[in-house]
Amino acid sequence: MSLIDWFANRRKTEPAIQKQQEREIADGLWSKCQVCGAVAYTKDLKANQLVCLECGHHSRVDSDERINQLIDPQTWQPLGEEIRPTDPLEFNDRKAYRERIKDYQAKTGLTDAVKTGIGLIDGLPLALGVMDFRFMGGSMGSVVGERLCRLIERATEERFPVVIICASGGARMQEGMLSLMQMAKISGALQRHQSSKLLYIPVLTHPTTGGVTASFAMLGDLILAEPKATIGFAGRRVIEQTLREKLPEDFQTSEYLLQHGFVDQIVPRTQLKKTLAQLISLHQPFYPLKSHLVENSADINKEHQIVEEQNQESYP
Repeated sequence: MSLIDWFANRRKTEPAIQKQQEREIADGLWSKCQVCGAVAYTKDLKANQLVCLECGHHSRVDSDERINQLIDPQTWQPLGEEIRPTDPLEFNDRKAYRERIKDYQAKTGLTDAVKTGIGLIDGLPLALGVMDFRFMGGSMGSVVGERLCRLIERATEERFPVVIICASGGARMQEGMLSLMQMAKISGALQRHQSSKLLYIPVLTHPTTGGVTASFAMLGDLILAEPKATIGFAGRRVIEQTLREKLPEDFQTSEYLLQHGFVDQIVPRTQLKKTLAQLISLHQPFYPLKSHLVENSADINKEHQIVEEQNQESYP
């Protein structure tokens, strides 16, 4: 038997493999979890606030979706949208900074890496800032600093609590020192806010790193974090090379920081709105109400004193 006949007979004896016809799935109809690989109906995943129904993995959320998750419908009033980024240093790397900004604006529909505004959360007034990692990694430039400062100052004036959803790779290198100045700028505004005995809560999401962690992300009265979020200043490799030590596997996770006292509570995204509303209602400052009651009681006492003096004059 020739070699060609042998291969021909082998093909005849091999079981026929039925070709499975691939199912055509509409684009965006299904979503696959990046951690466990579970496939879920996108509509169900969004209803669960982009938290995996199988393993609880928290997918990254953009600023618009985050606002819809936290703020009561038709109560959102944006602030600072008129503030737009410029190129003060005329910075160029692989691409001019001015062109890079235009590309990200066209790609994301955002003007910069944070959205700020006033709204209601379960009927309670709130000043909210939401960072968006899609825009240059959520980096903190001059516009991010200015918008957050104006939000905090407005909240101090209106006596509103402040919540900032943090998601950032740190300071924006294309703005150099101007970007680093935002750390002190926002921290100063928060100091004035907290000196007025008003509440500030940062919520640390994946990732929160660099200059954001080194400033307003860690200055809260209460610091919340999402599960398994990466939180830190420098990267793992830089720290290990500096300390010449092997770091734990869960280093710079929200669970590790909770264990070591840097985070007050880890809150799943599906419980975040309820938790924030409860904390705000518990920590509403009592002194405006108290001062109002004191003023009213002082007026009442004064009226009683006048009446008593009139009675004494009428009946000596």
